[in-house]
Amino acid sequence: MPVLKKGEIKVRATAYGTEVKSTDYVFYSYDKKASALFFQFRNQNGETTDIANAKIRLLLIKNDDEGKEFIPSQEDFEIISKPGGTAKFVLPEMLLAYQGKVTGYIYLDFEDGSQTDEGQFTFRIRRSMITHVLPAMGDKYVQDFEDITERVKQAEDKAKKDMQNSVDQVNKDYEAWKDTQVNKQSKYENDFSNWKTAQEDKQSTFEKDFSDWEAKQKKAQEDFEDNTKNTVKNIDDVLDSTDKKVNDVNNKINNLDVYTKNEVDEKLDNKTSKKDFDSFTEHGFLSLESGFKNADGDNASTSMQYMRVGNLMNIFGAVENQKVLNKDSDHLVAKLPERLKVFINDTRVCQASGNDLFTARINESESENYPNQIFIYRFRGGNGISKDFEAGRWINISLTCAVKVVD
Repeated sequence: MPVLKKGEIKVRATAYGTEVKSTDYVFYSYDKKASALFFQFRNQNGETTDIANAKIRLLLIKNDDEGKEFIPSQEDFEIISKPGGTAKFVLPEMLLAYQGKVTGYIYLDFEDGSQTDEGQFTFRIRRSMITHVLPAMGDKYVQDFEDITERVKQAEDKAKKDMQNSVDQVNKDYEAWKDTQVNKQSKYENDFSNWKTAQEDKQSTFEKDFSDWEAKQKKAQEDFEDNTKNTVKNIDDVLDSTDKKVNDVNNKINNLDVYTKNEVDEKLDNKTSKKDFDSFTEHGFLSLESGFKNADGDNASTSMQYMRVGNLMNIFGAVENQKVLNKDSDHLVAKLPERLKVFINDTRVCQASGNDLFTARINESESENYPNQIFIYRFRGGNGISKDFEAGRWINISLTCAVKVVD
């Protein structure tokens, strides 16, 4: 149907206030589908407003009907030119059923979230003479009923649309969340697989290193025992020979009629005494440094001690730490007597309670760090990973070194 009555509304957004524009337009109740408002949107500079991405909001107040509101839907607007900023609104029949002054408030909502209050305008609606032939009460009833029906329909449409938008948004959010969870799960499985492979490699390396160390320690222990047995045997042989020689000397002394005293003294000066051979072996206990004590109290067999046979010395004992041993620290445990000078050192991996491991070392007497001293470091668990040793751990130390006795 052609629009015969056009009310042009020039809408210009401005920061100088939105005064009510009285248009002097008058529409009549009989103007069904033939009267419309044409909106021309411009910005503050007078340039046309592109309404391609905008929604038009129109609020109409029936000033002479207790200020009742009439809100058209988006479908009631016809966009004539989006870049030209022009739109048309055909006055519906239910609005034309009203008579009196109408105040319109026009707004724009843009997709980027911005909104503008475009201004206010007024026009009037009058009753056509022909409508006076209709019964007054019946006409009023029809007007009110149609008004209520239209408002209910608008509310229903809006609720359906809002509900659908909510459902769509929930589905969109759920899909996004699901994708995120799938990615997290995939990353976790990949990280776990990499970690597991790394741990298996570390375990394999540790087991090989431990096996090599264990074999080396076993071989060193066997060599020490063999050397000790040989040394003891040599000492026994020397002692037996010495005892025989001493007995020979005693016999000769008893037979002074055979030798003169000078001859006896001369003979004895050329003999080795038993006391010299007794000093070939030595056993003693070591005093512990601050922070350590013997793990089994006064039990001599497990106390920190040493056994020397000639130049070969074995240091052994079980101690208990009285403070935390940091995994990256080293600690002095005991010192050898000053007269025993180490000239061949030793470093060994030893075992603590709980199958944990650590490294023990004794340095040469000429070393700049811990000379002639026993210290421990590199604390780690049975899996080879570094760790702190809490206080109260049993620490079993065993070292073999070479010393010389300085009187």
